[in-house]
Amino acid sequence: MSPPPRLARLLIRLFASIERNESYLGDIDEIYAERIASGGVRRARLWYRREALRSLPAYLRDSLAWSLAMLKNYFKTAFRSLLRHRAYSLINILGLATGMACALLIWLWVQDELGFDRFHEHSGTLFRVERDNGNASTPYPFGPALEAELPEFADVARVGNPGTLLVQAGERSFYETGLLAVDPAFLRMFTFPMVRGEGDAALNRPFAVLISWDMADKYFPGRDPLGQTLTFNKEFVFTVAGVMKNPPPNSTLRAHFLVPLDRMEDLRATRDYWKDINRWDLQIFQTWVRLKNSTSAPEVGKKITALFDDHTKFGRGSWTLRPLTDIRLAMSRSQVILFSGLAFFILLVACVNFMNLATARAANRAKEIGLRKVVGAFRRSIVVQFLGEAFLTTVLAVLAAAVLFVFLFPAFQRISGKAIGLEAVLSWRFGVGLSAIILLTGFMAGSYPALLLSSFHPVTTLKGRWRAGARSASFRRGLVVFQFALSALLLIGTGVISRQVNHMRTMKLGYDKDHLIFLSLRTDTAKSFPVLKTELKSATLVQGATASFQLPTNNTMKETGTTWEGMDKEANHYVYYDDVDYDYVETLGLGLAAGRSFSRKFVSDAGGAFLVNETMVKQMGISSPAGAIGKILTSWNITGPIVGVLKDYNFQSARSAIEPQVVSLGRDKLRYAVFRLTGGLIQESLDRVKEAWRKVNPGHPFEYRFFDEAFENMYRDDERLGTMLKYFAFMGVMIACLGLFGLASFTAALRTKEIGVRKVLGASSPRLALKYGDSYRNYHIKILGIR
Repeated sequence: MSPPPRLARLLIRLFASIERNESYLGDIDEIYAERIASGGVRRARLWYRREALRSLPAYLRDSLAWSLAMLKNYFKTAFRSLLRHRAYSLINILGLATGMACALLIWLWVQDELGFDRFHEHSGTLFRVERDNGNASTPYPFGPALEAELPEFADVARVGNPGTLLVQAGERSFYETGLLAVDPAFLRMFTFPMVRGEGDAALNRPFAVLISWDMADKYFPGRDPLGQTLTFNKEFVFTVAGVMKNPPPNSTLRAHFLVPLDRMEDLRATRDYWKDINRWDLQIFQTWVRLKNSTSAPEVGKKITALFDDHTKFGRGSWTLRPLTDIRLAMSRSQVILFSGLAFFILLVACVNFMNLATARAANRAKEIGLRKVVGAFRRSIVVQFLGEAFLTTVLAVLAAAVLFVFLFPAFQRISGKAIGLEAVLSWRFGVGLSAIILLTGFMAGSYPALLLSSFHPVTTLKGRWRAGARSASFRRGLVVFQFALSALLLIGTGVISRQVNHMRTMKLGYDKDHLIFLSLRTDTAKSFPVLKTELKSATLVQGATASFQLPTNNTMKETGTTWEGMDKEANHYVYYDDVDYDYVETLGLGLAAGRSFSRKFVSDAGGAFLVNETMVKQMGISSPAGAIGKILTSWNITGPIVGVLKDYNFQSARSAIEPQVVSLGRDKLRYAVFRLTGGLIQESLDRVKEAWRKVNPGHPFEYRFFDEAFENMYRDDERLGTMLKYFAFMGVMIACLGLFGLASFTAALRTKEIGVRKVLGASSPRLALKYGDSYRNYHIKILGIR
């Protein structure tokens, strides 16, 4: 006989199993056999399919009705269980709520890190051209050469940062750092929407400036900014041609002022660079590209390397394209992984509390489960019931977590240093994270209790013979050990990071940062610095005065054009460079390993002489610092002898290894004035510097910073990381202790009769408290494996 259609038979079998009517399937098969005999296989199979379709509506109706009925029963049972055991329910909800609130806060932080620069419309095809060592400095002619010779680019834009500028509008004047000099293609590539006025067309006009909405309100409050003028460095007047939206906080490029790139010559304090701007070894710009096809980035990187090698003799090393969205993530990837793991661990600790209490109270629900199985409940139904209870508890915990989230959010913003707005909380990414946290929490918390409780045998439980076995107790002990092991791991990690930050803050830097202040030399203040220095030279309250092009806390200028006697021409050497004034070594308290510092006694120092650090001596292949003295060096078009070797000092963050450094005299390239004040008379010394500054530079604000402050800023992110870890570790330990308290109180409740008998026999409450306190202490010491 021909078998019935497979799909139709599957539907009828399913319907029969739901209806608990196995005879229905047999009847259908008999009728099917009769129809084959009377009308043939084709008509019989057609009839079988019609019967299957007729049974489908009834199956769906009955299935939905039964599901809703069972769901109502499950919720009713779950609510009764929660209300009957209020204390344990409160512990579960509070633990889960705390864990989920922490996880949501961490997810906001992770979401902000992952969302960096993704607001740009073309973020997937935007790349920064950089060296294989991460150096993103490129020469001025690099951009036009890329656009002219490589067809893979849709747009190319160069970006220059002239540094801090004095900006004036009428009587309002401020120092600003958010100015970028860019090519016209910049606004076609990056999404900085215009609120008013022109966009990229304005960047084709020589003295037009685009400003952000914040800057418009800052310089022209209550007025129309279009057509107004801004004066940069007291000399160059720009006309406001457009107003942009404020750049989002999670943006790599913080554009508050945009001017044409050609005007960067006017805005730089050290304009002598511009006369050699077309040199390929002068790398002070960034070059950004938009690819037509982002998948071709690796091959394009090879072409860029070949192009650069064709244009310069300093072609050692290779170039690559770094995606815009990977720039921030490259610095914070380890932190994102760390905090994601932290959120999971905190949730896990909270879920372990739920599992512990649920399995400990299993005996109280054994008869309920046995009775359900006797009346026909399958194991999967029991599993669904207890998973439903876990999800109900999770939903209630979410409501409590929302209250905690609102309460903790301002403090979290302050500690993390992130300006996360309401739009981040209302975004779809946050919604996905919240849904994932609810599902993960409900499943983790309810899975083991559901599997354990659904495994009870009805006969054993109804006769009252079921008892929690040694395996269940061992599992609970293992969970407690696991909880506190995770908590200990968090505390250890917090301690390690705190010690690392403290080590970086207290380590010997190679110079004396105490009582040092620095001021930015902007516009004509750089020219008047020699007069200021002479004014302070006779001041007993000022122990030293000098100046530099780079701050010793953040030297970022490096290049590959430095050469010396006996150098391997094929080697790829990166050297950090700085220009300084006389008395630099003495004012900062730098140590000399050999030779001398710059001195006015030696006229040749001004013509060309160098100081190098010990790491540079090693890179030159010289065995001792003394052996480097007198060696001829060429760097930044200056050729001269090495007159001194500085002991290695940290001119960057302590996270970075000390790199080779070359220092020359550059009195026309100074950007920072540095003064050492007298210890114990800081305010008096500061007043003396302020008096001299105002005398020499009238009309320029006296804005100073202590080196200590700049040094602290270098490690602010590490401190924030440590602080966040500390608070979240505390939350994890608190959740673990909350669960341990619930488990201990439940265990004590099981010994009510024993305690009653002891009291009848004369035991006092303090003696019982002492006895059971010692008992629980020894118990937990035992399960934690402490000897």
